[in-house]
Amino acid sequence: MGQASRKKDSNISVAIVVAIVLVASALLLLRPAPEQVMALSEDGRVWVEGVTRESGTVLIERIDGVDTAIEGALSPVYELTLTSNGTLQDGELTFVFAEFAQEGQMIQEVVIYQFDRSSLSWKPLSTFFDLETQTLFAPLSLSGSLLVGLGERVQDE
Repeated sequence: MGQASRKKDSNISVAIVVAIVLVASALLLLRPAPEQVMALSEDGRVWVEGVTRESGTVLIERIDGVDTAIEGALSPVYELTLTSNGTLQDGELTFVFAEFAQEGQMIQEVVIYQFDRSSLSWKPLSTFFDLETQTLFAPLSLSGSLLVGLGERVQDE
């Protein structure tokens, strides 16, 4: 009787393991595949690239008259909106600097700012530049929407 009980317990353990493997496999198969997303502003000066697991798009809308809030504003403000409930991951936000450059303005003195809704202020993003293509870019994670623009780098950043 003891051996039959052990065999029964062993069969139940194997069944549980098989059930867990099947459920985990089904969840992996049903999980949406990553989707590459790219968006370009209407004026062609700003674009966003990234990956999302939700089916959605990124909209970029130019908002005039808001740029005065950015330290040494060099560009209009753009609103980036992800149309799905997910998150844009491994994203990159790019500005074409040549379009916004002022006389004597050097690309190394410019930073991308993001509006922080919790503090109601503009915060600089980690901004990188490419002298060859005259572009500025910043890593981006987006869910919902955010406001961005170019401004002069403040010396104590």
